[in-house]
Amino acid sequence: MPREQSLVTRLARVSFGIALPVVLLFSPLYLLVSRAFVRHEYSLSHMPSSDRFGQEERLALSDVMIGYLRGWNTAEEMATFTTQEGIAALDAREFSHMVDVKQVMDWFFGAQRVALGLMVLSGVWLLFRSGVADVGRLLQAGVYVAGALILVVVVFSLLDFNTFFTVFHGLFFEDGTWTFWETDTLIQLYPLPFWVDAVWKLGATILVQLGVVYALGAWLQRQEPTASTAGQDARSDA
Repeated sequence: MPREQSLVTRLARVSFGIALPVVLLFSPLYLLVSRAFVRHEYSLSHMPSSDRFGQEERLALSDVMIGYLRGWNTAEEMATFTTQEGIAALDAREFSHMVDVKQVMDWFFGAQRVALGLMVLSGVWLLFRSGVADVGRLLQAGVYVAGALILVVVVFSLLDFNTFFTVFHGLFFEDGTWTFWETDTLIQLYPLPFWVDAVWKLGATILVQLGVVYALGAWLQRQEPTASTAGQDARSDA
């Protein structure tokens, strides 16, 4: 018979179900917003070169931007960083946009950390109160939710990336604050093909995660004792 669920257990199930998709969708951002990912992208043959910067300078400039977004560099360090020509790497509009981007990324990273902590705490409670099979079912349910969301994002981006890019920025930034000239530093560092790659690779990473978590959920459900096994255990105890 199913175990009677307490209020705490029901709350744990809801918390786990909400937290898991957030963790699955936001965790790969740590890979995306990294110096290693930028180096990977710059090494690809289809990635446009910069008209203003050589590869070495381009990487140095990008390292500062990524470092700022991850909290390794301060806003002052980014604002005062100069090109090899001795001019500020970012103009006022670019600097302001990077500040806005950091606020958005801080929210994503913060949500991921809170969700991860909530998922671990509620998952541990559920393991002891409702069993591994119940956790397995919740894992698979979370995969369905996260999978549906990322599928919509990836399909939208593949059908019309320009519209997707505009809609995405419109959700988080004020109009007119995120568009720049081709010669501006941010476009020279991160041209449109960079973002096309970033979106589909982010989606692919999330899909791999979903497959792993779904398989884990199926394995946990197989650990649930069957009725016959439970009966044999009861007779052996008697």
